[in-house]
Amino acid sequence: MLIFRLPGGLNPLQSKMSETQPSAQIRRITREHAPCLNCGLPDLTCLCGQITRIKTRSRFVLLTSPKEFTRPSNTGRLLKLINPEQTEVLAWERKPEPDSRLSELAQTPGVCLVYPAPFSHPRRIERPPYPAPVLILLDGTWQEALKMYRKSQYLSQMPLLSLPDTVQSTYRLRENQLPSALCTIEAAAICLKLNAENESAQWVQQTFETFQQHYLAGLAGHVVKHESP
Repeated sequence: MLIFRLPGGLNPLQSKMSETQPSAQIRRITREHAPCLNCGLPDLTCLCGQITRIKTRSRFVLLTSPKEFTRPSNTGRLLKLINPEQTEVLAWERKPEPDSRLSELAQTPGVCLVYPAPFSHPRRIERPPYPAPVLILLDGTWQEALKMYRKSQYLSQMPLLSLPDTVQSTYRLRENQLPSALCTIEAAAICLKLNAENESAQWVQQTFETFQQHYLAGLAGHVVKHESP
C-alpha cells in the first residue's frame, strides 16, 4: 500500500475525475455552513486536511446514480479522495448499451460487478480476480442500485462478486437502511480484504468512521469533539 498525504486540505486530482460526472451541487446539511466541494461535509467539519491518500492494487469504478452526486452523505466521494489513482467515477445513465468507457472496462481482465447474487447464479464469484481486479460498484441507495442493475442489461453479463452476508453495516447517516446493506465505501473495504489488501482495507474503514463523526458533528453545528487522553 502506498501512502501519501493530501496537502492543504485540497484535492489536486479533482480536475482529473471522470468527465462523465454531472455538474451537481452538493446539498447543505446546515444553513450556516456551505459544503466542501471535495468531501461534501460542512466547511466547519471538512475532513480533507486529515485524509491520507493511498494507492491500492484493486481498481474501483463507481457507477453513480445522478442523485447521489448531490448527497453530502455519499461515501463514493470519500473513496475517491482516499484512493484517487485507483478510483474512477462514472455517472450512470439509463441506456440499453454501455457507453464507450464502460464497454472498454467490460473487456478488462479481472473486471467484475460487486452485487449480491444467489448461489445458483452461473456468474457468481466469492473472491475478486487476484491480484489486481477491476471492481465496479453501484453507487447510490439500495433502491437505486437495484434499478441501475435491472435497467442495464450489460451489467448482468459480468461476473458478480457477492460479498459475505455476515458483515453488518455501521453506516448511520441515512434512515431505513438494512443492517446487511453496506454503503459504497464499506463494500470497497471488504473487497480489499478479500483481495488480501488488509492494511488498505483497515485505513479505508477507519477514514469512513472519521467521516461519519465529522458529518454528525457538522449536522449538529459544532466541530468534532475529541476525547481527552
